Amino acid sequence: DFPSRSPVQRYLQGRTPLNEQTKSSKPISPRTPKKSQSPKSHTIKRVKKKMRNFKVKMAYRGTAYHGFQRQNNAYTVQQAVEEALSSLLGENVTIYGCSRTDTGVHAREFYFNFHTENTITCRGIVFGANSRLGDDIALLSCEEAPEDFHARYLCRGKEYEYIVHNSE
Repeated sequence: DFPSRSPVQRYLQGRTPLNEQTKSSKPISPRTPKKSQSPKSHTIKRVKKKMRNFKVKMAYRGTAYHGFQRQNNAYTVQQAVEEALSSLLGENVTIYGCSRTDTGVHAREFYFNFHTENTITCRGIVFGANSRLGDDIALLSCEEAPEDFHARYLCRGKEYEYIVHNSE
């Protein structure tokens, strides 16, 4: 059996909802020139927002999920986290996990990364996403990562623990 108090349970026990509001920015729309002006008579300044890359550590109990990786025919951990982050950030988010897990598998320390233009803080990501996730998934930490960081390709190792209950 899985230890009586998993990292997810220990973390979630002290979790509080996020009390701060995040601002969502709207894209800048170009102005239409007046009929008397030619399009060259004024300048449209577009500000390109910088994409930010976040590295996130999470833990989950996989009993209710069909593994980590998104699937068309089953609910997965990746889908649950992407829905929570998309709701929080107001944009479609795709997360890139360090690995995959099978149906029913738990993870004590699982990393993923995602990109966003949003100005939210790491604290806002952790508390905001956790308030939108069930009790079996918890984001444990978050940090801004270099633009080229990828959780799968830069993974340094994996550790598996198999617990087998043998009884009659």
